[in-house]
Amino acid sequence: MAELGEVIEASNFILITRVIDKLKLRSLSGVPPDPYQLALGFCLETLQEFMLEKQQDRVFTHVVVERQGKN
Repeated sequence: MAELGEVIEASNFILITRVIDKLKLRSLSGVPPDPYQLALGFCLETLQEFMLEKQQDRVFTHVVVERQGKN
């Protein structure tokens, strides 16, 4: 685990995350959206805003997505 900490410290990256309360989402009326797609959409919107703020919106960037658990 110490090695992972060293890699993170030496790396230059921004971490954007979202947490979706799946129980609350299910309690809404109608058919709830897929929580993973919803979270991804929020993260991509945040990334776009960040890139615009830094005037990097025309620069190539990398996005890594992880999906865990069940719906």
